[in-house]
Amino acid sequence: MKKEQEQYWKTVIHTINLFKRYFANELDSKDREWIENWKPDKDTDSSGQKSISANVVERHGMLVKKKVFNQLGIQNQEEEPSMKRNFFTVPRLVKYASVAAIVSIVIGVSYFMIHPDSLFKENLAFVKNERQLFAQTGDLQTKEVQLPDGSKIHINSNSSIEYLQKEFDKDKREIWLEGEAYFDVAKNPEKPFIIHSKEITTIVHGTSFNIKAYECIGEISVTVETGRVEVRSYQSVIGMLTPNKQLVYKEKNKAHVIADRNWGDAAAWMDKRLVLQDANVNELKIRLKQIYGMDIVVDNDVLTNSILNASYPEGTKINSVLLGISEIYDIKYSIDEKEKIVRLY
Repeated sequence: MKKEQEQYWKTVIHTINLFKRYFANELDSKDREWIENWKPDKDTDSSGQKSISANVVERHGMLVKKKVFNQLGIQNQEEEPSMKRNFFTVPRLVKYASVAAIVSIVIGVSYFMIHPDSLFKENLAFVKNERQLFAQTGDLQTKEVQLPDGSKIHINSNSSIEYLQKEFDKDKREIWLEGEAYFDVAKNPEKPFIIHSKEITTIVHGTSFNIKAYECIGEISVTVETGRVEVRSYQSVIGMLTPNKQLVYKEKNKAHVIADRNWGDAAAWMDKRLVLQDANVNELKIRLKQIYGMDIVVDNDVLTNSILNASYPEGTKINSVLLGISEIYDIKYSIDEKEKIVRLY
């Protein structure tokens, strides 16, 4: 029974992730077509058996609904589910899907529990298609890794790379990035290299570039060293980048800008240099933590609306950095060496 429950929740989580990728336009044409043609809410299945009964959905529905909302990050759960003609209904989602999509998730997962050999199980193949963690870094840690296709990745601190191990390098090379990394992609015109970083998808065939996509910064940037890089947002091409070009995508207003940018400055973290270009205070916190291992505490609204620009060579003492920033932006600072905390006020 325990094994069956684990299998059930793996399927729930995979189904939710599949729909999240669908509404974020991250699925390939085959998976997208399958979802769009999937109709689990019919009264009977292909074998003539009755579809999901009310008691089955009632048993699993509340747990599934909670998992759905938690996974999609939706807080509004004001309406209680109701039963009507043996089907489970939920309130209208405003973030990723309509009622029909979530009903499909609930009924589809429950259907799998009753009919383990159904088309639902066959197509999802949740064990094979779940994303696996390929590499991860913590505080003050960087890592160089090589993918099975020969592509090399230099991963910055507090970052991770995921991929579909069994699918990687078949007809495409697809990975997911959280944080920041520099890529040196092995050339293969027949198999595009695809990087998903939140709302941005970067597509290349063989080139080198840096992607910055830390959650707290509120923007995603792609900066090219060599080759040609295509950047998309929700399947729409928003930029074709060549060497020393950078695209910055603002998550709040979905706007983007393309400008000249020295790729070496964008990847300065690889040389332990501190380079800030149109950075916000959250990026300053990240960079000081990466280089000096110090946590940054900002009092009140200090630097909240400031755009920071600065460049310091490798080996610059943190006192020199903070002195320069304090003079330019008219702030004060203190350093607690014992606790490794910098306070800006």
